[in-house]
Amino acid sequence: LVQGAENVDDYTSDELALFDTVFLYGYSYRNQPKAFRILDEYVSKGGNLFINTGWQFVDADWQLDSAPDFFPVDGLTWTQEFSSQSRYLIEDENIGGDVNEVSFAPLAWNNLPWGLSIPLNGKRNWANTVLSVEGKPIILAGNYGQGRVIWSGFNLLGHINTYNFNEQEVKFFGNLLRWFGSGDLEEEIIQTGKIGVLRTKPDKVEFVFQETTQGLSSLYWRESEFSNWKATLVGTDRKSQNIKIYRAGPGFMFMRLPSLTTGSRLILEFKVGTRTIIGRILSVVTVVWLGLYLFRGRKSLKPFDGLFFPITKRAREKVSGLRKSFGDEDS
Repeated sequence: LVQGAENVDDYTSDELALFDTVFLYGYSYRNQPKAFRILDEYVSKGGNLFINTGWQFVDADWQLDSAPDFFPVDGLTWTQEFSSQSRYLIEDENIGGDVNEVSFAPLAWNNLPWGLSIPLNGKRNWANTVLSVEGKPIILAGNYGQGRVIWSGFNLLGHINTYNFNEQEVKFFGNLLRWFGSGDLEEEIIQTGKIGVLRTKPDKVEFVFQETTQGLSSLYWRESEFSNWKATLVGTDRKSQNIKIYRAGPGFMFMRLPSLTTGSRLILEFKVGTRTIIGRILSVVTVVWLGLYLFRGRKSLKPFDGLFFPITKRAREKVSGLRKSFGDEDS
């Protein structure tokens, strides 16, 4: 998973198109119409979209008077009408899979009802109810344009976490994601073996692709993502292009690559930036100053008397004044 930006409209639909699935969880936006246009275009052209509106006050659309066309509902409202006695029902096993919903944890939180975002009136004609509670749909899914959409008014991830990773709920969530289509782990292992990796120094890694690829592919490098890392793709024609690095998984580096020819190289290099240079200078100055202080004591501070000691003196006087005002002069 790539860690996305906070706001949907920080992206363009073209950038979102680099990814197979966009997962909206704890999301927001600056401009709602713009965000909705970006998402509509993304799904219409073949993207998969998971929309979670079950996190009250955090998911932007936990209540919505009028939903955009790519939502499988016409609007949303918040309710706490259900309880630990409410019954779940999986209504579409083609998407929800073979799961025992009776074993799902109750709709309760600290003896209070578990809040849900539910359809205001009904669902779109292209949407199927996957999971309902007492006849009310709380997870819907369907094909929209060339893509697929899953909407959840049930904060399933929060519920799974609250109830210590309920096995049947985890299985159900996996089935939802598999409906979007999943990668082939064996194929990933095969393709990884077709990449040569050269590392002659810590700050530079070179990946050499030993097979031609068609369309987008992904490179996940298990090393901490940091803004100073820069990625450059060099083709066999020696033309180069910058590749964006995303933060993925537990803070590692993820890159989406265009079609490649055999012999193409991706150069990942740590570039020293202004902040790094300033940090190194400050570190050297600090070490030198500590060394002088160790051998010369307070004499090493004399060049800085005019800078630091008047500030320190004023600070002492201010503290003393505060103590007097609180009647703590003798303490």
